[in-house]
Amino acid sequence: MIPSGAAGQSRVELLECASGQSAGQTTLDAPLAAPAVLAADGSALYAATRSGELLRLVVPTLETSARVTLAYRPAALAAGSGPDAILLAGGRGDEPLSAHDPVTLNELARYRQRDGKAATVSALMDNPGRSALVVGFDDLPETWEIVYDRAAPPVLLGFVHDYRNKEAVPLPGRLTARPFIVASPTRAFAPGPLPWELARIDSRGALGVINLEVRREIERPALAPPGGPERVAAWRQPAGGAADGQGPAGARGWVAAAPGASALVPMRAVGWRPLPPIELGGEVLALTPEPWGPRVLAAHRGQDGILVSTVDPSDGAVTRLATLPAMRGERAMATLRFVPGKGSGSGAGCVALVDADGRWLGSVSEPERGPGAAPALSR
Repeated sequence: MIPSGAAGQSRVELLECASGQSAGQTTLDAPLAAPAVLAADGSALYAATRSGELLRLVVPTLETSARVTLAYRPAALAAGSGPDAILLAGGRGDEPLSAHDPVTLNELARYRQRDGKAATVSALMDNPGRSALVVGFDDLPETWEIVYDRAAPPVLLGFVHDYRNKEAVPLPGRLTARPFIVASPTRAFAPGPLPWELARIDSRGALGVINLEVRREIERPALAPPGGPERVAAWRQPAGGAADGQGPAGARGWVAAAPGASALVPMRAVGWRPLPPIELGGEVLALTPEPWGPRVLAAHRGQDGILVSTVDPSDGAVTRLATLPAMRGERAMATLRFVPGKGSGSGAGCVALVDADGRWLGSVSEPERGPGAAPALSR
């Protein structure tokens, strides 16, 4: 399933990923302050409203099972994955971030900046490979990582000589913010090819590469700013599948496209230099990693509508899957995004293409096993 409910809307809905059919809907007492978020296992839908409430809605009835009032104006929401998952809500205020139990919504932790000044959370993203959520700010050049794994080792805070003398102050590893400086404020994040790598879209729409192991932004690739996470996608060849032998994990990197561009620009995680562009023949509208393989899914303009293709960044091969009907309005065409299905059944192995309001346009499903098998597109 996928959630349908954009900021500013009062109606939220669950859609079957593969068909776009409604699996449940409800109308909230106040408009959403951020897009609704579906739990990783598909058991609950979370909503933060402009009235300052945080809600847990049971799937599939969407009845409210828990409700709390936040101490700030919410603007972002993200849910963790696995048995230790938490819910993270962020917004504007002196304490602009809070962690919540995913069932009761009881507050587990509340966060403030080190200088105590008001701040605005602009980006939240789950990173299940590290059992962590990452946090970006609209008005601060900082990124935080908050680990929710109950077995996380302690966090040591202190100066360099404190570490050397073993005098650093140990704090609980779970739910303690791990802040580090980045080049500028953050607009959004996008997943990386490995759990410790992620893409950061800054306040100007430019791309940066973060390494969470060393807690810094390691590269600012020399390419046209993609503008948003919907035009950035990670890729990774399987172990032993890279022709250039880039380590045991194979070749990896990102592809990106600037607004209005008809070509993807691939990069590899060696030198981070742009490689020759991959032409798609029409404006690139949305990108996402292929969940079941090493390629990238791309939605781009065609003469008769929206083309959906798979792209292999390692060799530039492009395979057309299908054409979706043309949409009305430039806003709708310019704000497409791919959303992975969650939960069991049709949610597994499915990626839906939606517009700015969360309306389902089509979906791509994992291909059947066998020679020559290709992803299946529903519309």
